[in-house]
Amino acid sequence: MFQALDDRMNFSDNAKFALVIADFPTGFDPEKIGQWSDFLGNARTPFLQGENKQTIHDNVWLIPLDSDTLFLARLVNRSHEKGIPLKILLLDASPNWIKHPPDAVK
Repeated sequence: MFQALDDRMNFSDNAKFALVIADFPTGFDPEKIGQWSDFLGNARTPFLQGENKQTIHDNVWLIPLDSDTLFLARLVNRSHEKGIPLKILLLDASPNWIKHPPDAVK
């Protein structure tokens, strides 16, 4: 299923990266907090690992679209399952303002 979705995702020739930000739930609803924790836990599993993506923060990823659209599709799917809103910014190049992502220090 995900491979078919990955094959159908068609990005502009200018979009080379997606900067994805998962929004923390508002309020102190224990169910929403649990869904948030589950979502972040799922994002760290091998099932969702992208080849070249960078984790900027627990809830922020820089995803190269030439190699990791499957990771993006799975992340979007998990966010819908858990009710976590995502903000996605398509970029034509890797931003030079990201200096020290956590993936680089592991």
